Amino acid sequence: MKAPLKNRYTGLLVVVAICFFTITDNVATAQKIHDPWKITIYYSPEYTSRFLSVTSDQSNTKEMRKKETGTYGYSVGLNFEKHLNDRFAFGLGGRYSRKGYKKPLNAALNGNDQTKGSFKAELLEFPVFVDYSYIKKEKFALFLRVGPSFNYLIEAKEKTEYYSSGVLTKTTEFTRDDSNLNNFIMGGNIGTGVQAFISDKIGFMLMPQFTYFFTPLRKNTPEKERLYSIGINGGIILAF
Repeated sequence: MKAPLKNRYTGLLVVVAICFFTITDNVATAQKIHDPWKITIYYSPEYTSRFLSVTSDQSNTKEMRKKETGTYGYSVGLNFEKHLNDRFAFGLGGRYSRKGYKKPLNAALNGNDQTKGSFKAELLEFPVFVDYSYIKKEKFALFLRVGPSFNYLIEAKEKTEYYSSGVLTKTTEFTRDDSNLNNFIMGGNIGTGVQAFISDKIGFMLMPQFTYFFTPLRKNTPEKERLYSIGINGGIILAF
């Protein structure tokens, strides 16, 4: 009886040892793949618009706001990221973005029966963020990203298109007065996404993200307009 029992325990120890070394090897591989430093190059198509805060006596502005629609913009950027531990990472980056919205105008103006207005802004954004990987496997991670963004408004333009019987007759465009613009804008980003690696050095990232600018675009005005965007960041990760 002792010999079979001894063989049984020996076999159990062998199985435990094999499992231990297999798990250890997988952890080492995962640590290698999720290297401490990463660079992500990404592009993001975005839906952009604005939130407009008005006082109670600005009924005309409120009605106009209801008719506004968003427009499609984009961002392109570069992020640097460092892992702090198995779950958390810290990062910062820079990106160029275009945001805006479409707004209704008077139906008849300057002999035309229809006018359309739009606003476009070009910005440099510098996000700072923390990542938390709530699901993490060997070559795959689901993560949450949140953090502030320090932004510089490069240029803001408003365009008006004039139509007569459906035909575009005239287009005017002007740059907003810089003296009444907040060129330095504080914002925030929040997103959740996936990182997956195809080798120990190369992977990809896909992350839906919401961006909101806390600082209004214009100074000293009763209407406070704040841009926002909803996009999907997609890019290549380089680990080193």
